[in-house]
Parts: sequence; C-alpha cells; structure tokens
Amino acid sequence: NPSGPLWPAVQVQNIARKLGKPRLAVQIESYLSYQKRAYTGMGILDPVPYGKPVGVLIRQVTPVANLWRPDWRRHRIDYVHEADPAKFVSGKSEWLVVSGNAKEMFPAAYDAYTHLAGWQMVKQMTYLPTLREGPEIWTLYHRATAVAKQDVIDGDKAQ
Repeated sequence: NPSGPLWPAVQVQNIARKLGKPRLAVQIESYLSYQKRAYTGMGILDPVPYGKPVGVLIRQVTPVANLWRPDWRRHRIDYVHEADPAKFVSGKSEWLVVSGNAKEMFPAAYDAYTHLAGWQMVKQMTYLPTLREGPEIWTLYHRATAVAKQDVIDGDKAQ
C-alpha cells in the first residue's frame, strides 16, 4: 500500500540513481506519487468546528479518509452531487467542500454550489486524488453568518 509503505522507497530511488538505474528510479517515482494520493483531503476541514456537518461535491471514488481525521467522529460528511442546492442551503450544513474535478463530473451541480448566494470561500488546497488527471484544487466554503438561510433561498429564486 503506497500510502503506508513498508519499505524505504525514497532511499531505494536515491540508490537506483546513484547506481545508474534511471528506469528503476522513474518507476519508483510513480509509486511515490501514489503516496501523495493518500493525503487527499488532509487539512481542508481544519477551520470547521468539531461536529459540524459538511457537504462535499466530489467524485465518489476519490479517497476521502482524511476528511474524518484525526477523529473519525469529527464531522458528518454528506455527498451533495445529487442533492437539490436549495435544500442543501436550507439544511443544517454551514460548510461545503467542492473538488476540482467536480466541474467535469457534475457540471450543473458544480455551477450551482460554487455560486451560492451568501457563501464565502474559506480555504483552497491542492491534492492529487488520481495520477491520470493530476493535481486538483479543492475549495472550502462557509455560509456567511450575516445572511439568513431564507434570504439565500429567496435570492436564488430571484435570479
């Protein structure tokens, strides 16, 4: 498992380079990239208070174990790609994470969730959830405290 290696991959890669084995060093580089994949989601929820529900708009095969760390009971994660944005806004969630690949995977939902009235961007982080697609930026949004839930819903209807 690249996210929990039992062998010193970096040291083996360095030795391969020193011994003139560039193909081996390149093959190990792919393995090291898989290690980076294991960190997807780490740190994006640091601003979210303990126990608060978080909506996430991400592809379901994306590794998201780090959204629950360090305490597995820390947050309730709700996938919102099929949810009605108006219902999400009127719900209890005050936090939302949108992944970089959501624009291609769920274009209508991406457009709706990234343009919610009364929500502000709090944090962005870059992750490598898949090697094929490369790095992507995840964004954490928070409901602005000055805007009431009903005002947000009414504002969306007026547009």
